Amino acid sequence: MAKAKTTLLIEEDLIYRAKKIALERRMTLTMVVEEALKSSLHAAKQPPKRKKIKLPTYDLGGLLPGVDLENREQIEELMGNSGYAPF
Repeated sequence: MAKAKTTLLIEEDLIYRAKKIALERRMTLTMVVEEALKSSLHAAKQPPKRKKIKLPTYDLGGLLPGVDLENREQIEELMGNSGYAPF
């Protein structure tokens, strides 16, 4: 794969730790930085894991007979035109 030469300003502590890892693993600093960057970019691609939640449900008997949810005027009339309905 093609390589691009660049200059980065990195905290001294990070460079020291990366160099130490490079020596321990017999790798170049470039290889350590590439590996860390690839790992970070791969993790950023993954969507965060979400806990599944179960919402409570209640059986309230369903709709009143003859109620048409497509008919806004009928619903407003049944609600008493209280202005509560956000229509």
